[in-house]
Amino acid sequence: MSASGSVSIGLKRTSSQELTHVGLVLSPRQTARRRLVQVLLPTGALMMGVSMGFLGRAAAHPIAPPPPPDASSEVRLLQQQLDEARSALRLARAHGQELEHQIDALNQRVRDTTVELTFVKKAREGKPP
Repeated sequence: MSASGSVSIGLKRTSSQELTHVGLVLSPRQTARRRLVQVLLPTGALMMGVSMGFLGRAAAHPIAPPPPPDASSEVRLLQQQLDEARSALRLARAHGQELEHQIDALNQRVRDTTVELTFVKKAREGKPP
């Protein structure tokens, strides 16, 4: 409240409020050349990265050249050896599985025989099972 008894409701602007509404220029306006550089530089870097990615991928997975025509008999021989090795591997795996089944059956027989032996020993001693 002021001395005259009136209340200020803040509708009148003060000089400090007028100063805050002045526009400040922090940097000069961008020129067309600067804007062009700002657009082309990241775009060029992106394009270069993409192209290097494709080149790196091509180097990581080179395309195998087709075998020369005179090597076809050697290729057939190698293919036949590969097929024989695969067949031998399948046979070895099947044999291994059969041996595992036999071992499981023998282990079961040992468990059953142990139970029977325990039963017979207890029967001899006269103890109930």
